[in-house]
Amino acid sequence: MSFPTIPDIDATISINRNDVVNLLLASIAFEELGLAHIINAEAEKIQYILGTLLEQTPTEPPTQDDLIKINKSVNQTLRTVIKSQMLLQFKLEDLIENPLPSITIKKYVSGDGGETWNDADSPPGPSITTDPMFKFVITNTGNVTLTGVSVTDSVLGPISIGGILPPGAYFEEIRTGTFIGGDQSNTATVIGYYSDQQVEDSDVAYYTEPT
Repeated sequence: MSFPTIPDIDATISINRNDVVNLLLASIAFEELGLAHIINAEAEKIQYILGTLLEQTPTEPPTQDDLIKINKSVNQTLRTVIKSQMLLQFKLEDLIENPLPSITIKKYVSGDGGETWNDADSPPGPSITTDPMFKFVITNTGNVTLTGVSVTDSVLGPISIGGILPPGAYFEEIRTGTFIGGDQSNTATVIGYYSDQQVEDSDVAYYTEPT
């Protein structure tokens, strides 16, 4: 059994709500995996003492005292496992019941009429000689429905206004811009609301004129 790989956490780490949800779910999953290994080990212990574990049998038949002892040992272990399962259930219920609104936006750029989309997060981005096309992908990464979901672009202006987005849902918008020579960048921003709480995210796309 290997240990999970978790990001280094120190005073300067920056994680969003989506990262928090994923880390909590991962911790629950790894704890469940560990408990599964423990339960499997207890089952093999019983199989060994009864002589039903393949290629591993006791040298002598178990006595009544042996069976009582192994039964007591397994019972104590399973009682501890049940206690841990109850705590994991509480942890999962708290995660589900507590509202964690979160939203993300990814912006892609295309210079071939939408045949190829580039996640151009770093300059200079792809070389483009025609009017660029932009694709916006907006995803509700929280556990509550968001309202008033609106997307704007630093160059293109309003893209989408006032949508409703359930947990895990996403939508796409595609727009065509005007070609401008040299190094260019557009920043897309999305905002959404859960009750009176606002969440937002931004993403930038770069493109350049070939030299």
